[in-house]
Amino acid sequence: MRVTLKNRWTGEPLLHFVLLGAFTFGAWSLFGANPAPGQHIEISAFDLERMRAMSVRQWGQQPGPAQLRELVERHVREEVLYREAIRSGMDRDDVIVRRRLAQKMEFLAQDEVALPAEPVLAAWFEQHAQRYAVAPTVSFEHVLFSARLHGAAAPEVARRALAALRPGQAPGGGSAMLPASYDKQGEALLARDFGPAFAQALFALRGQGWSGPVLSPYGAHLVRLKAQDAVLPATLDAVRAQVQADWLNEHAGQARENAYARLRARYVVSVSGESGAAR
Repeated sequence: MRVTLKNRWTGEPLLHFVLLGAFTFGAWSLFGANPAPGQHIEISAFDLERMRAMSVRQWGQQPGPAQLRELVERHVREEVLYREAIRSGMDRDDVIVRRRLAQKMEFLAQDEVALPAEPVLAAWFEQHAQRYAVAPTVSFEHVLFSARLHGAAAPEVARRALAALRPGQAPGGGSAMLPASYDKQGEALLARDFGPAFAQALFALRGQGWSGPVLSPYGAHLVRLKAQDAVLPATLDAVRAQVQADWLNEHAGQARENAYARLRARYVVSVSGESGAAR
């Protein structure tokens, strides 16, 4: 299908806006109604490309002429309302606007913080190595004597099962409501699933034979440790992304404070009705 030069240009949205702008400028000049200072809103080629890109991200396709006109009008509407709000002093009277503007100033300060050189990052990691160490874990088997089935007698039933246990056997008579085996469980995870008392008791156990009972909200457990893993130090390469994020977060906070201190030094504050309050 042939596309003529005429069709190509008449289908180009940017040309529509150029022609519309020329017509509008001519009309203003003809009637002598030049806009007052601060009333001119310019839609640049960069603005149009940004709107196109926004449409592609949101809708997955380039906007047509009608869609682009709608995006431009939406931008103009927002700009007009924003300027009128500023002219009316709403930015000074609205607490939420004040806070957002203050936050934006802080974000601008922290955006200046860049990742450090490798020796600096490595030194910071060494100072905070404990933060990134792998917590100890336990792997264990257990047999549950459910409080739902045995009530308050669950611990005693568990003790009798342990006393009757023969070498090499697992205790019998337990409930199957929970998995029989758990691997590499940290104390926080066990506390979440079985309660803090159970987690503390399990990490205090020594040896790999059956022992107990260890109590939890589920009832009384006989447990056998399969493995205990001690605290493992981390390497910088293994946790580099987290170390970089933590370093940036800490230094961004300091950058915000430094930037505020520089700005604060420009002002003298006086509090009405308090003598000596100026500072």
